[in-house]
Amino acid sequence: MEEQKEENCTIPATGKEINSILAETRTAAKIEVAQVDLDWQNKGELFIARWAHDISGHQGRDARYRWARNQGVDLTMDTIAQVIHECETCPAIKQAKRLKPLWYGGRWLKYKYGEAWQIHYITLPETRQGKRHVLTMVEATTGWLETYPMPHATARNTILGLEKQVLWRHGTPERTESDNRTHFRNNLIDTWAKEHGIE
Repeated sequence: MEEQKEENCTIPATGKEINSILAETRTAAKIEVAQVDLDWQNKGELFIARWAHDISGHQGRDARYRWARNQGVDLTMDTIAQVIHECETCPAIKQAKRLKPLWYGGRWLKYKYGEAWQIHYITLPETRQGKRHVLTMVEATTGWLETYPMPHATARNTILGLEKQVLWRHGTPERTESDNRTHFRNNLIDTWAKEHGIE
């Protein structure tokens, strides 16, 4: 077998041939390095765009671009659009924005900002992270939307979403309104709401 390997292997005889092979190798290496550098540059921009998306919320392409510029972050519209397209929460926000406004009819006028929220689950196709539901929480006086993706629509997840997205960011509301399904109305939710003074 070793004899066959020796027969198939050709060793350059002259220095010109060796230099030629080295030059070709260097050229190929430069091309590969340039491609890798471009790939890393693109991945770096995507990483920063995903970070900006997570930090600034799900605002949409133009608002995200303005936010990034105000923060001194230079992102392209294409990169921002790609990140928004890959986001799991953005479709839920679009769907929730199509709903009838909560303040329609004036019944919410007696509340100040952050005192009344309407909560609802939206079901989406399962994501790679196993999240299938999005808890949407809409502030009643302004229509401000908060979202929280999760794998299951349960009372415990409802409480977790309300605490992380509403209580910690906007304070404790006086009232929440929902469609009264079991993940919104049961002993766990009722006890939690009573402890926090929520109607």
